[in-house]
Amino acid sequence: MKKRMKTIMSFAVVVIVVALTIAVLAYNSTSYIAKVASEKIKVYEYKVYLNLVKSEMEKEAEILEQEQSVKENFWKGKSEETGKYREEEAKEKALENIKEYKIQLLKAKEAGVVLSPQRSDDIEAELDYYIQDEEKKKEFEENLKEYDVTFKEYIEFYKNMQTIKDFKTDYMMDKSPELEVTDEQIKQYYDENRIIFDNVTYKQIKFNILEEDKSKMSEDKLKEVETKALNALKRVNNGEDMDALIAELSEDESVIYNQGKLSIRKGDLIDELADVENWAFSSEVGDTTLIKTDVGYYVVKLDNKKIDYEYNKTDAKNRLKLKLLDEAYNQALNEWKLDSKYNIIKNDKVYDAIKVLK
Repeated sequence: MKKRMKTIMSFAVVVIVVALTIAVLAYNSTSYIAKVASEKIKVYEYKVYLNLVKSEMEKEAEILEQEQSVKENFWKGKSEETGKYREEEAKEKALENIKEYKIQLLKAKEAGVVLSPQRSDDIEAELDYYIQDEEKKKEFEENLKEYDVTFKEYIEFYKNMQTIKDFKTDYMMDKSPELEVTDEQIKQYYDENRIIFDNVTYKQIKFNILEEDKSKMSEDKLKEVETKALNALKRVNNGEDMDALIAELSEDESVIYNQGKLSIRKGDLIDELADVENWAFSSEVGDTTLIKTDVGYYVVKLDNKKIDYEYNKTDAKNRLKLKLLDEAYNQALNEWKLDSKYNIIKNDKVYDAIKVLK
């Protein structure tokens, strides 16, 4: 009897083990859509990239905000450029994009780049802190739903992206000593990108010329505002402290954040303040003036000006080197993609089941 019971129990254990093995194999075969070398592309990871491509294609077609029926017709159709069905084209683009992601993870592993336990905990703590705000939490949950990703999956994906970022930084740092740039290259880069470097800082006292309902003031009121602005300019020119005058007189709501001091690059200011911007870039440090705009009178004083090549040379050099190092990394990534060991091997059954539209 005991021998029989032992046989039955042994048989039962075998059945359980076989059942579990089948269940694991079934899960493993449906939990990924493809492989890149030893890295499996998980379904949720692919869906993230597919949704990004989907949004990009819908934006290009100007249907991002259109009704669902319009989108359905779009995705059922073929691309005029490639002749492929748009859904298949999107899936292929997503697969190619995620290939880059997986290659970089593999390269990071090879280089020994991993997130420390402390860094990993910090990332989770930062996210927990971020979603303590109810509005941000609601927005975050909506994004997870849109991309069909769980909180746990998002954390994993985010940590992987941080690992890739660390690997890229290390790669560029290793290449940095080898990269030399000439003065001619730096000057050319500066001249071609002056909008990045040139900036001015000015202080302003604003006097409003609009009523609370944004309507224009009467002529009498405008005259009073102009008189106040002229008096303020006179006080500035007589040597009174500009910061004190800003605190006393400025009617600009943003003064509590910037204390009336603004640093700008060309194109930063709204159209209504174009005259202020033009004056700031064409004047010298210490110059003052009164400028009337559609929104108010501005008493302005130029505080600092950085539009000189020699002043910006070091910054231009560093930015140029960073640009060239980034290009070198992308070139290396393109070469890695051509390596046959990183060819994508699709899990056809799972890949074919995924649709662009839910």
